[in-house]
Amino acid sequence: MEANMTFRGMESSQAMEQYAAKYLTKFKKYFGKEEPDSIFVSVIFEGKLNHHIYSCEVRIKAPHFDLVAKREGAEMYPLIDETMKVMEKELQNKKQRIVDDLRKKKKLV
Repeated sequence: MEANMTFRGMESSQAMEQYAAKYLTKFKKYFGKEEPDSIFVSVIFEGKLNHHIYSCEVRIKAPHFDLVAKREGAEMYPLIDETMKVMEKELQNKKQRIVDDLRKKKKLV
């Protein structure tokens, strides 16, 4: 799994990168037998300093699906938490759909 962290409209922060990376390690369990080199994760931190609004966006591109989670708020760290939880829920739903499809195929055979 290849991860890329981007900062827009704000200075880069090692602390934010490490904080987000903790969540990304948890996501590995959802990819199962997928080739690690074929999965790309992009985390975009954006700050609109004039309005004191931040946004965090997580994009996962895998061979069979693409997922995006984006949230906006006033504080960055709770925003990262919320965005990562939304993405984890999306990954859980996607994995469950794949498992359900495989079970249906086995019943048909």
